[in-house]
Amino acid sequence: MIIPPNWPALSSSALYWATRAVVFYFVLRIFHGFFTARMRFRRLKAQGVPMIPHSFVFGHLAAVAELTRGLPKEFNPQYIPLLITENWKSLFPDEESCPGLVYLDMWPMGPPMVWTVDPNYPPQSLYDTQRVIHHPDSKNFIWPLTHNLDIFSANGPEWRTWRSRFNPGFSSKNITSMTSLILEEVAIFRDVLRSKLEPIATNLTFDVIVRASIDMRLHEQTRDPSNPSPMKRAMVEQLSLLIFEYNIKNLPQILSPIRQWKIWRNNHIMRDFLMPSIRDRLEPSPDRKPGKTIVDLALQAFVSENNKTEMNVPAKPDKLFIDTVLAQLKLFIFAGHDTTAGVLCWVLHTLHTYPQCASLVRAELDSVLGPDATTALDSNPHLLNALPYTSAFVKEAFRLHPSAASIRISASDFTFTSPDGKVFPTSGFMIFDAVMAGMRSPTAFSRPNEFLPERWLAQPGEELYPKAKNAWRGFSMGPRGCIGQELAMAELKLAVVMVARELDIECAWDDWDAQRGWKGKKEEIFGHRCYQVGLAVPHCREGMPVRVRLRGSP
Repeated sequence: MIIPPNWPALSSSALYWATRAVVFYFVLRIFHGFFTARMRFRRLKAQGVPMIPHSFVFGHLAAVAELTRGLPKEFNPQYIPLLITENWKSLFPDEESCPGLVYLDMWPMGPPMVWTVDPNYPPQSLYDTQRVIHHPDSKNFIWPLTHNLDIFSANGPEWRTWRSRFNPGFSSKNITSMTSLILEEVAIFRDVLRSKLEPIATNLTFDVIVRASIDMRLHEQTRDPSNPSPMKRAMVEQLSLLIFEYNIKNLPQILSPIRQWKIWRNNHIMRDFLMPSIRDRLEPSPDRKPGKTIVDLALQAFVSENNKTEMNVPAKPDKLFIDTVLAQLKLFIFAGHDTTAGVLCWVLHTLHTYPQCASLVRAELDSVLGPDATTALDSNPHLLNALPYTSAFVKEAFRLHPSAASIRISASDFTFTSPDGKVFPTSGFMIFDAVMAGMRSPTAFSRPNEFLPERWLAQPGEELYPKAKNAWRGFSMGPRGCIGQELAMAELKLAVVMVARELDIECAWDDWDAQRGWKGKKEEIFGHRCYQVGLAVPHCREGMPVRVRLRGSP
């Protein structure tokens, strides 16, 4: 910038006082944030809201640090509310049972939070889509990938419009029609299983979601792991750049120009890769048969709505529409491969961990599908829905090892109401749906920490029948529940179908230690070396190293 010659130069004294003013402003802001956060919780406590012992200096940071002491550094945050519910007697000594809502003051590491750990509370917020919406921090988290043009970020009429456009592509009927497509990819997955489960599972789910979305085969499962497609390489790096901005520790990353450049570059690569497929579907062609992919059906819905000209020719979508379709596609690829891959690892891990349950799965597969599952399902895809015990097995593994939780914010007039009529405030709090704690709650399930697929086959009145309605929230719930849940469940069940009778998969931590020459501490959570890691979408520690062998072989 060129400074006009008649502008007065800043004296050293003026610069000194300007610097002091800036420093004073930021100190004042920090003090205001500190005082506001601490007093908010003091007022809650005075109103009789059950609360973990609160320090005016440290808030709940010290209590949470003590609770998680000894855990591996990379543990997923979902373990915190689970630990709170398992240690509630010492944390809430004046209560007769664990509170269903846990208020936490984590300033400056996070905003004021209220965690729903009892299954009676999440339906109140998840079904009230008018007053409870996704938290701005979750939209900031996804912005580098979609610029918030996606269905996750949208609200109100915009969300309803796009949800209705994509519902046909994710419908049970359409997913069933894709059974042979998914089965083809799962067969490759079975054949290429190696020593690390999650990277292979990620390649499978990546291939499936891209194929289901735009009918393009990337062959990630058979590529050299060091040479993925440009699309996958850009997506994986982009996901590593998604961060929650509320945590002060992330400030250097937020401000990093290198991160911003990588975000721009990756979006450019993904746009170049996906845009030809989108544009091709927008060009009218008498030779093209109507497609059944997720994007095809969404574009057909757009044409059939009200975008017709007077000559009854579909109006050409504008740039915003095309950019929004691209954003939706990137979101589906992200959610459709990243979250599903982690759950798939736990499902297959559970086959080895619970051999008696695995035997029942195999018996059902023999009975319903016969010796050749591929031929049976190709000829009758609906047979996948005729596997009640297999479905229950997958659902139970998902219950104990759920995917990402959701964070929301409410209008000032929204409150939670307990079963006995007590009202709890939410205004100004991040509402954190503690899925793992909720799906292991004794108020929701009998013997909640046991793996019992039979609970999903139990009848009302039986011991294992779930105690709370809507207790299972693997895909969240309500109008804004996961749109891709039918596809995810199909993938998970088909993976069990193709793997359970042919392969044994067990964790191989000793082999992994020997390969790395590791002789240090063997970190565990709840006595297991395999646990969930990552600050957002949970991943398996170290990609879940496994030993794979044909069933019956030594």
